[in-house]
Amino acid sequence: MQTHRLWITTTLCWFFLLFNIERLIPAVNIASFIYVLATAAGACMLSVRRIRNWPFGMVASAFVVVAFVTKCALGYNVNVESLPLTLLEMTSVAVTLWLCRNIAQSADEFVHSSDQLLHVMKAMSVPTLREAEQAMSEEIRRARRHERPLTVVTMSVEDTPDFDLGKLLNEMVVRAQNECVLGTLGQLLVVETKSHDILARDGNKFLMLLPETDAEQATAMTNRLETEALTRFGIRLKSNRVSFGSDELTMTSLLNIA
Repeated sequence: MQTHRLWITTTLCWFFLLFNIERLIPAVNIASFIYVLATAAGACMLSVRRIRNWPFGMVASAFVVVAFVTKCALGYNVNVESLPLTLLEMTSVAVTLWLCRNIAQSADEFVHSSDQLLHVMKAMSVPTLREAEQAMSEEIRRARRHERPLTVVTMSVEDTPDFDLGKLLNEMVVRAQNECVLGTLGQLLVVETKSHDILARDGNKFLMLLPETDAEQATAMTNRLETEALTRFGIRLKSNRVSFGSDELTMTSLLNIA
C-alpha cells in the first residue's frame, strides 16, 4: 500500500505541474488538446487492464503517434523551431501513461493479495469434520436404508506449489502459504460440488460425501478435480475413495479408510 500511495502522490504532483506549466513557465505554450489526450490516455491505462499488460513502449508509441498526427491535423506548427515544444508535449503524454500504469499495476497487486487472503478465509469457512459429521451420518443412514449409492472422497495437497512469497520465508509465512493453497482448493471444491454434496475440512484434508454417487462417478469427478487444480493453480492433489455397498458400511469405518 505504501508504494501505491507513493505512485498516487507522484501522479497528482505531475498533473499539477502539467496543468500549470504555462503559468510556471510563460515561454511554454502547450497545445490545448494535449491536456485532453494525456488525461484520456491515463484514464485508459487505469481502466483497461489489457492495455497496461501490453509492452509499455508499444502503448506509449501509439499514443505519441496519435498526439503528433492530431497536432498536424489541427494546423499546429510542426517544424524544427517547434521541435522542443513538440518533444515536451509527446513526453507529457508518455509520462502520464507511465505514472498511471504504475498506479494500476500496484492496485492489481493489492487485488491479487486480497484474493489470496480471500481464499484463506473461504478455506476457513468450510465446516470442520466435527461440524459436518452429523449430516454425513444421516446421509449414510439414508443410503443404507434405501440402498442408494454413496461415496466418501478425501482430497489433500500432494506438494505445496511455490506461490512466490519470497526466499526468506519464516514459519509464519510458510503456514500462510499453506492456508492460501488450501483456500484455493476449498474454493474449487465448493464451486465444483453439487448443492446436496457435503464438504468438510479435517486439518489439511478435505472430505466430500457424495450422495447418489457410485465409485465410477466419484472416480471421474476426482480425476476432473485433480486436472482442474493442476491446470489452473499448479496444485497436485492426491485422493482416496470408498463407496457404500462395496466397502465399509459404517460412518466410522468409512472415515477411517478415507
